[in-house]
Amino acid sequence: MRKLPQDQQESVLDAMDLALERGSFPCLRSFIEDYGRDFLESPSTSVRERFIALQVAGDKGAAYENVHGRYSLLKVEHPFNRELVAKGIVEMPAIQLPTQSSDLGTVAA
Repeated sequence: MRKLPQDQQESVLDAMDLALERGSFPCLRSFIEDYGRDFLESPSTSVRERFIALQVAGDKGAAYENVHGRYSLLKVEHPFNRELVAKGIVEMPAIQLPTQSSDLGTVAA
């Protein structure tokens, strides 16, 4: 586990929010695994609370993707995801879901 300096915690939480917003639960889980302890030990109540909310959302998303497949919650039309594909940084997963589940919003909420 990496050690995250306190002055970078808000920026990493912003990146985690973006991962959640674009439906990239593997990315969100990676942040949680790498920095979870640092956030939970933060002296800032708001940092801890924000992290815990992201952790809960990440757990829900991971549970859904364990059943439906990795990246099954990825929002393929999200501008950031499209930009990553356009630049050749990532490839969209084979699971392109034009008919995503209606319970998707309950996971990302």
